[in-house]
Amino acid sequence: MQGLAYAALAWGVYLSSRILRFADLTPDGSFPLGAAVAASLIVSGLDPLMATIAAVLAGMVAGYVTGLLHT
Repeated sequence: MQGLAYAALAWGVYLSSRILRFADLTPDGSFPLGAAVAASLIVSGLDPLMATIAAVLAGMVAGYVTGLLHT
């Protein structure tokens, strides 16, 4: 199961560095951001599915901000 998550991380780094020729490390930061968001929401009593959806949205926002900063 962890291999699937790391595969997505590897694809994100590969696509940004090799194909786009841009050293973007957002995947390295958005995975821990999502984990922190999900963990803090679950500890505070939110449903784990809703916490996971919020974590995905937090990762999307991180990628969007990085895209805005670099373009």
